[in-house]
Amino acid sequence: MTARAGQLMRDLSAVATVMAVTTRTPEQLDRVRLPGRPHRFAVAANGGLLFIDGQVDAGWSRQVRGRLAESASLNEVLTYTGQASHQPWMLRLRTVPDLFCYAEVDRPQLPADWLLQATEWAAERGWRVTLHGRKLYWLPRTLTKSAAVREVVDRIGAGRVLAAGDSSLDIDLLENADLGIHPRHGDLFASGWSAPHVTPTAEIGVLAGQAILERFRTIAQEHAEAQMGCHSGRIHPLRRPQSAPGSANRNGRQIERVVAHPQQRVGGAGETDGGDPESEALRDAAGHDSGDEPGQVPQ
Repeated sequence: MTARAGQLMRDLSAVATVMAVTTRTPEQLDRVRLPGRPHRFAVAANGGLLFIDGQVDAGWSRQVRGRLAESASLNEVLTYTGQASHQPWMLRLRTVPDLFCYAEVDRPQLPADWLLQATEWAAERGWRVTLHGRKLYWLPRTLTKSAAVREVVDRIGAGRVLAAGDSSLDIDLLENADLGIHPRHGDLFASGWSAPHVTPTAEIGVLAGQAILERFRTIAQEHAEAQMGCHSGRIHPLRRPQSAPGSANRNGRQIERVVAHPQQRVGGAGETDGGDPESEALRDAAGHDSGDEPGQVPQ
């Protein structure tokens, strides 16, 4: 992250709720350090875990368990995936307890027919398979980043959501935001994916992360100034008027969230492969997902 990006993040967190959103584990998320005031909310495990003031929110965890009951069990998926564990292209199989699993693979050696068969098998059981870099993710369809963000949006009464991400694992987050940005690098940009309200940056690398923060800070400050005029000089950054309870649409569409660039987020944010865990985690907080993403929810 550039020095300029660090200052932009501090400015942003002064007028909006900034939230890291990632597919990474809680341990990996714990390495993320965002500039600015303490950030109250964070999402790990692709939306499976919501942290509030550093503690796992039990209420959200109960909701997640209920949703996961609609799909095949993790044990069933592990049994199926484990049948290929002896293959030379499968290097390691890991799990995020009770939520999902992923395999580290030798991508050039991964058989296309096996991947197609696995994808179809998973879809029939309520799961999705995502190949990102050298990681093959098995995720329940009901386990999404956008759902966790919406939970925060509803709780704080946020008005808009801004999101950034550079990975296919960030798509649902970007689709459910009011405005999304993705850097002009990473697998999401390379795939050609697009959405009407999501735009790519002109910059690449750390400068893309800086450009995203510039944009989000400007939007958040304009919103705060507008709120100042509507509330007798009192600023309610990115928060809906108290007279309209329940009208807020979580982090997905009515909150301003700078969440998402999962992994390269601040320095760039979605999920990346390779590199040291700390730099990857920092990118998550910025807006990229190396398999996850950080985010931001306006206050």
